[in-house]
Amino acid sequence: MLKNHSLSKSLKKTWNAYENQVHLSRTSTSTRNIHQLRISTQRLEAVLTLAHSLRATHHSKNIIALIKKVRKSLGPLRDIQVESSALTGLREQKLNGVEPREFSTFFADQKSKAKKKAVKCLDGISLGNERKRIDKIAKRLEHIEGKHDQKQIQTQLNSKMKSSVLKFNS
Repeated sequence: MLKNHSLSKSLKKTWNAYENQVHLSRTSTSTRNIHQLRISTQRLEAVLTLAHSLRATHHSKNIIALIKKVRKSLGPLRDIQVESSALTGLREQKLNGVEPREFSTFFADQKSKAKKKAVKCLDGISLGNERKRIDKIAKRLEHIEGKHDQKQIQTQLNSKMKSSVLKFNS
């Protein structure tokens, strides 16, 4: 599985997908872009967690923390986007005696606030600094992958994946 520095390549590939999705989401905060960006953050976090299990660095911890912050900041907008698609037929109906117009106004306000928060978060992402950190981590991974045999690396990764699954299940 780990021939030719596959974890370091996976990290770079996942980072590039994340970076592209950040650019797309900055351009348009569409439902699809926000959803894809949240998926990209989860994938990048998973790869960084595996990389961190091979060689703990403060770079990986910092990036994981930043990525979690991005994903959590986009959560309210994503929730409202999903709710919006679920409530398309509500305009013709009353909701527990509340006029749909009042609810629509409330919902539009909530969507506007969530969008502003998401845009602020997207604008605050420093891709240049994070890319430098990712490159350093990838370099260290390449060194580890070149230095250790595949079985040693696989044993460490299996241990991390097992603990992650156990943690998730509990």
